[in-house]
Amino acid sequence: MTTESLEFGSFRLDPAQGRVTKAGRPLPLGARAIAILRLLAERAPAAVGAPEIMGRVWPDLFVEEANIRVHVSALRKALGEGHGIVNHPGRGYALSLAVRAGGRDGALSRPGATLVGREADIAALGALLPRQRLTTLLGVGGVGKTSLALAVAQDLAGSFAQGVTLVDLSALPDASLAVGRVATTLGLRLADADSAAELAAALRDQQRLLILDTCEHVLDGIAPLAERFQTEAPALRLLATSREPLRVEGEYLYRLAPLALPAGETAADAAAAPAMRLLLERAAAGDPPWWPGAAELPLAIRLCRALDGIPLAIELAAARLGTLPLATLVQDLSRQLATPVPGQAPVVDRHRTLAATLDWSHRLLPAAERSLLLRLGIFRGPFTLAGAVAVGAATGTAPGAGNAAPRPAEVAEALAELIDRSLVAADLGGEQPWYRLLDTIRDDAAARLAASGDRPAVARCHLDRVRARLEDLATPRPMPPEQRQRENRRLLDDLLAALDWAFGPEGDAAAGVRLAAAAGPFFMQLTLVGENRRQAGRALAALAGGAPPDPVAETRLLATLALATFHADGPTQAVRDAYARALALAERAGDLPMRRHSLWGLWTWHFGEARYAEALHLIRDYADCTPPDQDPLYIVDRATGMTLTFLGELSEGRRHAERVLARPAPQGGNILGAYQFEPRSATRALLARTLWLQGCADQARDAARESLEEARASGHGLSLCFSLTVGHCLIAMLAAEPAAALEGAALLLETARRDGLPFWGRYGTILRQAASAMLGRPQAPRGEFLAAEPWSAGHREFLAVLGLGHHGPDGIDLIDPDRPSWIMPEVLRLEAMACARTAPARAALLLDRAAAMAEAQGAGFWTLRVALSRAQALDGCGDAARAEAARAGVAAALERLTEGFDTPDRLAAERFLRGPPRCATAA
Repeated sequence: MTTESLEFGSFRLDPAQGRVTKAGRPLPLGARAIAILRLLAERAPAAVGAPEIMGRVWPDLFVEEANIRVHVSALRKALGEGHGIVNHPGRGYALSLAVRAGGRDGALSRPGATLVGREADIAALGALLPRQRLTTLLGVGGVGKTSLALAVAQDLAGSFAQGVTLVDLSALPDASLAVGRVATTLGLRLADADSAAELAAALRDQQRLLILDTCEHVLDGIAPLAERFQTEAPALRLLATSREPLRVEGEYLYRLAPLALPAGETAADAAAAPAMRLLLERAAAGDPPWWPGAAELPLAIRLCRALDGIPLAIELAAARLGTLPLATLVQDLSRQLATPVPGQAPVVDRHRTLAATLDWSHRLLPAAERSLLLRLGIFRGPFTLAGAVAVGAATGTAPGAGNAAPRPAEVAEALAELIDRSLVAADLGGEQPWYRLLDTIRDDAAARLAASGDRPAVARCHLDRVRARLEDLATPRPMPPEQRQRENRRLLDDLLAALDWAFGPEGDAAAGVRLAAAAGPFFMQLTLVGENRRQAGRALAALAGGAPPDPVAETRLLATLALATFHADGPTQAVRDAYARALALAERAGDLPMRRHSLWGLWTWHFGEARYAEALHLIRDYADCTPPDQDPLYIVDRATGMTLTFLGELSEGRRHAERVLARPAPQGGNILGAYQFEPRSATRALLARTLWLQGCADQARDAARESLEEARASGHGLSLCFSLTVGHCLIAMLAAEPAAALEGAALLLETARRDGLPFWGRYGTILRQAASAMLGRPQAPRGEFLAAEPWSAGHREFLAVLGLGHHGPDGIDLIDPDRPSWIMPEVLRLEAMACARTAPARAALLLDRAAAMAEAQGAGFWTLRVALSRAQALDGCGDAARAEAARAGVAAALERLTEGFDTPDRLAAERFLRGPPRCATAA
């Protein structure tokens, strides 16, 4: 195998870098596609047979020969030069372009627009969009609105601080889902999935170009949102693609006309017309390639005119020119397009042109390809070859499909033909090719599927396929977080579509219940808390409404609903009731995994309510039914360590946390598991807090930093919220670093708002209030602040330990002082300081209690604070012996701390000891 770069046509293949460029621009090809192309280039112009391709590209796997055909068809389309790869029946595939060794890459300029005939539109929109708040790209189906929007977006990507984002609305079945789709695409999770106000607030300060693609069927959802964006997000620029105007104030309509047609019958007329250029380019790139002779040119021009300059219609016709005589093709199309409806406007005629072209293209397909195409209409998102084989082999009754299910090789062959005919698009950018139908073709195929009578059988097969992909995504295997998120997002539209079908009038509610139960961890991986609640509630309603009883699924759904509700609303009674019901069902059914999950859920509720002693009993019950080999995420150690730490048993809590971190990191699959936090980040955040309380400030800062880095890298909002709350921000406040705490609070609030996690956002609100107070900045009055939110017991502990809302004239009693907790030494100290002047005897008793608790906890940090407060209170009291003993207590507390020499508490204690005792001075 050669390692030097190879050049052929306008392409360059660089084996060392594993990439292919066309005119200097990288092509999105995965490793296997590049391996096939490299083999063909090395052997050109000789043909390479399927066995040799299999041996090079899939050396350790058995691959059907038809799969290679699919790969080659997709590769040919990706290259855009169909005459470059040719099929020699019985011999294999060959690269017909001349191959030469390449030199080093030069400084190649960026190539111009690749859309035929759209150069002026790209320039006009490029100038318009930065200054126009809302632009709607208006045109008939198939005219190229999405392609033009993408080309403009590529040109303008560097002009917006937050970049360009395309929101694909084509798969949405309902306008009510539009707001949620925009939010999800932007990586935002809303507490209320329908909250346009919340979405606009999240984008208020963003300078971004937002492309809303395929709006016509969801105008009722998109139009109000666009109107709100214009008034509440002034830096945002919107480009909508639609067949109809949004009809909102300030909308600028950019009407995209079909490609210009030849003015005459000459070769010069043909060359000057973009519609004709597109037809000839695509026909020349076909397999076999086609080019008109002089005698055929007028007929080709007639064909082009008949297609009204609509790019998609032109491409569908061009794909047939190599296999059908031109005269036959023109005659068939003319018959299909004959007799337009009188009185219709031209734009309606053009809609009809595309529909007629699709119908004509569909009729020309052999039965196997026609059957597969309509079945592929069931997919709302991209699909794999295995997915195509699954729905293609579903038993149905479509005319022409036959009664026997096609073999996988036959489905693969049909898919390859559909790719060649421009009816299926391929994405070769990863290790595994993905395929999709263009929106117009998919909608047409879905309508034909519904009319065929096969939709129930195909939809059931599609649902099974979605569930299989869910299970595959949960299978443990190493995968970077960004790749896992990408794989999850590929499945999302099809999962929602499968659930919609299952709970619809022709669906299967029992299958929907099982799918919704399996989807819970998937939704939480994407932090789609609102969607998780909606689907779990829908499935539970189906069970209550007459769906066949399914205790296993019901148990999972109750736990799923409880978990999502906890992270949105906190430890409400509804959360506790759902987990208790799930536990009862699991115990009745002998379902040990769900018994564990329900016990863990009840642990989270008690923990969230600061009932740490009860939480410890629950996690010990969990441990009793969880052998170590069934706890790959170390939930027992993590939850036990967390509970012990919050009970104030710091040494034991630290031991459990360090034991978790000493074990190998969980790999692949759903590594969040039932626990729903990235395990190492969460454990390290807890360890950081424990270390700080024990007086190990330097180690604590390191652990908090590593936890935050891991949480950010996970791309998981809940994990980031946990790391900021439990580790980074709290330590910043305890270290008297309010600026760092305020920055962390802003990130926490942004993440909670983005992911629809108001429960976690309240921690950010507390931190912002406390940090602002420490910085001397204005903040809400204490009583007003405390009355503004439904604080949980965990929030109240946070408020108390940061000195908010306690002991003021408008304060409230925040915590139960009789419950053991890690915060009690500090709360007692704060209470003592508040009453030191008015009730010194009570203050002394409180400080004694605080000191004893801190000593029992092994909390060197609390011990130092209490000792310093006691010494400061006694300094100048007139009792020199007591004051001196208190100063000695400060010195002893300092001596026990072997790190953190720059912490404010230590520095304050050292300054105090360096100063003369006020009692001695008075004497």
